[in-house]
Amino acid sequence: MPGVDGLTLLGNMKDLLPDLNVIILSAFGDFAFVQSAIRLGACDYLLKPLNPEELYQAIDKIAEAPKPVPVSPPEVPEKQTGSDDIPEELIWALKAGDLEGSKEQFRKLWKTYTEQDQRALWEAKLMSKHILTRIFEEMADDKDHQGSKPFQDEEAYLYQHYMTQLPAILDMQTLYDSLLEYIQSMAEVANHHFTEVGEEQIERAKAIIEKNIGNKLSLTMVAQEIYISSFYLSSLFKKRTGMNFIDYVIERRIEKAKQLLCTTNETIETIAAQVGYDESNYFRRLFKKKVGLTPREYRRKRLLRKTENHESVEKQQSL
Repeated sequence: MPGVDGLTLLGNMKDLLPDLNVIILSAFGDFAFVQSAIRLGACDYLLKPLNPEELYQAIDKIAEAPKPVPVSPPEVPEKQTGSDDIPEELIWALKAGDLEGSKEQFRKLWKTYTEQDQRALWEAKLMSKHILTRIFEEMADDKDHQGSKPFQDEEAYLYQHYMTQLPAILDMQTLYDSLLEYIQSMAEVANHHFTEVGEEQIERAKAIIEKNIGNKLSLTMVAQEIYISSFYLSSLFKKRTGMNFIDYVIERRIEKAKQLLCTTNETIETIAAQVGYDESNYFRRLFKKKVGLTPREYRRKRLLRKTENHESVEKQQSL
């Protein structure tokens, strides 16, 4: 609005008409904005796109109230970092399709929220709208999932479905169960996306690693090459290979080094450089840790075995 924002207007209106019932309709789902509207005396807070049934129920709630809405609604504590706001760990778990991790992070969020003080149901429902909207926006804006229309359609359906359910919820336990179900559904959709699309992406990442085995390799560099985020690639590697990105790179470098030790006469220093390690001493320590032998011991053992096998073949042929 020209010259004034919605919260300022609400405050001015309540100063002039303390008993005025106000319903906020906004596309802005930021937590701090919702809190401010509550403190200023808004009766309800609806998010765009507007659900007509939700508006009707909000109006009915005001009309059926036995007495005028209080001038000052229950006080909402000042936002504390990491308490009422949605933790990044929850968003990360959802994007990665981590079902159990997503549910656990949500349980922590809900426990922190409800233990602060005695929350009224109407207040908890406003915060639930914020949770639904924030998660939907984060998932919709995630470039790793963009371009997958079935994924985006399913996200939009779940968001609308659970937003429509909120007005009819009459107790905190049902509200909790509904939000937990939403979290689970979103995680399952993301997990399905991992299954359907992730195979191609992980194969491309592996090919880049093999091609650059002797060069500097980082999670960020490989992620940029296949146009996904480093977080998404990290989650994908863990899910598809059972190991972290860096552990996979080390494994491939060690395997390449073993091959070179057995098939060439290159020095240990040269082989270390060929598999991406400028410091040959570090390469020796890492090789010993992973293989159980130093590079020199491994080469001797393999050559000895090769010689023994060769002599055995010759002996059999001579019989």
